[in-house]
Parts: sequence; structure tokens; C-alpha cells
Amino acid sequence: YSAILGHNTVLEARGGLWRGDEEWRPQNPSDEPYWRDWTVWPGESFGGTYWNWIWERHQDTAEVKLTQHADNFIAGDHEFRFGVQYNRGGGSTKAYNVLYYYLYDYYGPDYVYEYLYTGLPYYYGGESESWAAFVTDSWNLGSQVTLEIGVRYDTHDGWVNDFPRLDMDSNPTGEIIPGANYINGWSNVDPRLGIAWNIGGDGKNVLRASAGLFHAGLVSGDWYSPPPESPEWAFYWRYPDCPDCEWNFMRSVPPPPRAFLVSGTQNAETWEYTLGFEHQLTATSAIGISATYKETTNLLGWYIDDDGEFEWATIIDDATGDEIELMDYYVQPTRLKGNSTGPGANGGDRPYEQDYLGVFLTYNKRFSKNWDLMASYSYSESHGMNPRFFSSGDGGSQGSTFYSSRTEADPNVFVNADSDQLLAGDRRHNLRLMGNVMLPYQFKLNSVINIQSGRLYNRSQWYRIPNHGSGQIITNPGDDSQRFDTQYLWDFGAGKHFNLGKGTDFSIYLQILNILNDDAVTGWITNTYTDGEELEPGSWVLPRRAEIRLRFAF
Repeated sequence: YSAILGHNTVLEARGGLWRGDEEWRPQNPSDEPYWRDWTVWPGESFGGTYWNWIWERHQDTAEVKLTQHADNFIAGDHEFRFGVQYNRGGGSTKAYNVLYYYLYDYYGPDYVYEYLYTGLPYYYGGESESWAAFVTDSWNLGSQVTLEIGVRYDTHDGWVNDFPRLDMDSNPTGEIIPGANYINGWSNVDPRLGIAWNIGGDGKNVLRASAGLFHAGLVSGDWYSPPPESPEWAFYWRYPDCPDCEWNFMRSVPPPPRAFLVSGTQNAETWEYTLGFEHQLTATSAIGISATYKETTNLLGWYIDDDGEFEWATIIDDATGDEIELMDYYVQPTRLKGNSTGPGANGGDRPYEQDYLGVFLTYNKRFSKNWDLMASYSYSESHGMNPRFFSSGDGGSQGSTFYSSRTEADPNVFVNADSDQLLAGDRRHNLRLMGNVMLPYQFKLNSVINIQSGRLYNRSQWYRIPNHGSGQIITNPGDDSQRFDTQYLWDFGAGKHFNLGKGTDFSIYLQILNILNDDAVTGWITNTYTDGEELEPGSWVLPRRAEIRLRFAF
């Protein structure tokens, strides 16, 4: 809803909601279980689905904003905005009872065993709610200077709902598992200031600068799993040549701990600073230079307490032969969630944080005289300790929200982690050109060139120690010597428009992507390897391909 109230006031109100669910179960339901054969490499899967679930999500939002224009008021013209916002969202997942069967030959091909991993199905999920209020002022001090001033207030709550306890058939038992409050009234005040200076007043040279504080909104996935009172699962074994034999109990697998937040945990905050200058070359073109620096602290990740008991165990780096000291826990530490790795992490307590610096050069020529061109070059660096530095260290996504991931809950995963290491999303250089040309007879050409540095990847290694068991650690964090290939991508398109008369037209367009057929590697099958081994590519940029589009309008 929007309304004009008088000559200088605009009221806007909007609200929305969405509901969604995803189901991961066999399309043809059957009782066939999931099987994984580890007697061959790589392992082979067959049978049913690995993990059956239904994921339900929801979100409700509302916003009311009032804009007041005030000319010739307090040394200039103002555009005030006042607003309030509400957001509520979350979801829950029902994990169905599924039996996982494995075929292993731990002790050689003559000793093959079947293993069964099973346990009670259960619910897990999370909810969040936030309120916000903001006020901004776009203050025009004349023909040369404009100030953008604003402040925003947010308050957040997050919790886990009560869930029914399930039986082996995934049906409620009638017993309710109490939920838990995780975040009560996280409150933030974020000021922001920006300035635009029209040097000389003719609009040909503009200097822009800004500084602002930003706080992350709540992501319920951060405490989505493990839930309160998640069930215990267990391993069983039997000989594969005796399918009618009883399963033998091997060992129980205790549920993951109920991961409360460490006292004093805050939501992530970012101070962002920008500075830029733009110069108009001609009536249709301009060049610019700008820089952005972001300093983010209080990211949310696994926190390892120092209440466990361990002995030091030494393993050998397969690639270098160096010794690596690991913490062999015989009494596991408490695992929580907080803004640092915790004192029980191998290497000590280190904050989750990251810094970003980007410098950008641009040239823009708007469409005139039948052509346009946009060109940019960027130099960037991304450093820090990301909460999912291991999970994303193979060159995958640089996500900081970990949802149900428990990889970084292993105290030893931090052994070679550097608080100032380059992050997986770091691309040092990026050059892009994009242009369009209109030719006679309604022919059109366009081209896009993208040259960009490859992303970083880590080298990792599996380990096994007597008490703590097995795990995986980074043996060499990503650096400039461990980057995927630089990508040289060139796309080209050509098309023609036909005017058929009587309000109808037709066009045909051909686009060729990756003309050079660049085959830059973007991922390895595994980044776990030893000295002298060749990494085996697992993914590449998409190869050369063509697309034809036909369009008819009337």
C-alpha cells in the first residue's frame, strides 16, 4: 500500500509471507535400505536414499516507511525516511528412520564385514524473530554536497521449538521434547554516514565516501542442529555370507551435544568503509576508481571448551614428512557455539573474523552512436578465520553459516588454521569487458570477456589416533601457490531483428559461450593427497557451447 499525504509526504506499507517444504524420499517408496560398498574405490552406493527427510520453512515480513521531503529546512533540502520492520522465520526438519548398511574390508579382502548404522528418527529446527526501526536523512547542502545520515536499531530473538519424540517408525510417541531459547534480545545500533561531493558543481568530478556499521541478521540454521535431546545411534556388524544371522552390537554413538551459545556471544558485525572518485570524460563516458574495506568480527562458529582430557599424539604429514601434534581426547570437551574457536581448540582460542579489501577501476560508456562499453578491473584480498574454513577450503563456497555441519567441531581441525589466512573466496585479479554494437539493418553484436584469478584450495589429510578416533585436518592452508587455474572466458553473440508489420516482430539470436574453450579446473575430486601425487580434477568451467534463441512478439 502506498499513499501521498499532502505535497511532501509519502507513506508505504508492505507485508508478505511464504511457506515451503522439500521432501527427500524415494519416488517409489519401498523398504529397500541404503547400501554403501567400501570394498571398492571409490565407494559405490545402491538401494534406497541415504537420508530421508521433510523440511518445512516459513517467513513473515512487514515494513512501514514514511518519507518526508523538507526543502529549505536547516541549511538545505532534506529527504527524511522513518521506518519500522518485522521479520519472523524458521523451519523444521523431520528425519525419517533409515537404516544405513556398509560393506567394509578394514583388515584386507579376506575379512569383509557388513555394518549397520541405525537409530531413532527425530526432529530438528530453529526459529527467529526480529524488530527494527530506522531513520535516514538525505541532506542536500546545495549544488555540490549531499550527506547521507542514518541510524538503525535491531533486536533479535532465536529459539528451538518443542518437538514430539518419535519411535522407530517415525511416529510420535506422545512425549514432547522441550525446546530451548538461544538468543534473547540481541540488540544493535548501527550508525551510517555518507557524502557525495560534486567538485566544481558541474557534475564532471564526484568524490564519494561512506562509513557504516552493519550487524548480521539471525540465521536459524546456526543453531538448527543438533537439537535438544537428539537420539543415540549405534553400530552393528555381521558376516556378509550369513544374511539370516543376527546383528552383533558393536558400539553406540552418543548424540552430539546440545550446543548452547557461549555466554556473551554476539551476532556478527561489519565496519565498512568506501572511497571513490568518478570523472566524466565526455557526455557519454566516465572513468572511476574506488576502494572498499570491510572488517567483520564475531562470526558464529563452533567453540571448543577446555574441559576435556587428552594426550598429545604425533602424526606425520604425508606430503612433507613433518610431525603434526594432535590432541588425543579420551574425555571429550564440551562443544558450544560462539565467536571464537575456544580454548580447547588445537592451537588455542582464535576469533572468527575476516577482512576484505577491494580496489576497482571502471570505464563506462553509455549507449550512444550505436555502441556501449562497460569495463572494470578489480584487485581484492580476503583474509581471516571463517567458521567453515575447512568445509569450504577445497575451493567451494565461502559460507560462514554452518547449519548442521560438525566438521569444525573437531578440536584438531584447527591445528594449522591461521587467523589471517587467505579465504576460499579470494580472487586476486578480475578483468571484465562487456559491450554492444548495433549495425545497419537491425543487426546486433555483443561480447563479454571475463579474465579472473582462480580461487584458493587447501591440502588436507586423514588421521587416526588411539582415543579420539579419526578425522581430517588441513596440512597446508591455501596460499597463492595453491590456486585453481586462471579463467579466460569469452562469450560472443549476434542477432537480427525483423519488423513484420501490423504490430508483430521476430528476432533470431545466436550466442556462443566460452569461445576459447577454456578448460580451467574449478575443483578436485579430492584435495587430500601425499607428496608426489597428482591432484585429479573433478570439475571445470563449462566448455564451449552455443545457444539459439527465437522470439516472436505480437
